[in-house]
Amino acid sequence: MAYTLRALILRSTDTRGFTDSQLIQLDAGIAVVPVEDERVDIDELAAAMSASRPIAAVTAEFFGGIGEQTAVVWDRGELAFGPVFLDEDDSRSVQDTPISQALRFLGVQRTADQDEFDVAGLGRLR
Repeated sequence: MAYTLRALILRSTDTRGFTDSQLIQLDAGIAVVPVEDERVDIDELAAAMSASRPIAAVTAEFFGGIGEQTAVVWDRGELAFGPVFLDEDDSRSVQDTPISQALRFLGVQRTADQDEFDVAGLGRLR
């Protein structure tokens, strides 16, 4: 099964500037704004929207467990975390993925049996 994600991720309490129709509320106090238009530079968008809060810009593309992931977090218009990359050569063995690292930066905590990606419920967007 293919999995593609291109989105902004922010805390559910910091959603100013986004409409309810743009937001997908997930678990662990996280909201996602899908960015489906490939012409939009999500890093620039995240930087611009981060004037008063941290926002992660993430991408992921997987097929059959092999793929790529990137994550960067902007806060107050400044780069606060990343960029972090995971390419297809690493994807089968890495436990601490870029998106999980960005979610941790936003306050999501892993559990004994779930990483930050699963705790936030991002898998439901597959």
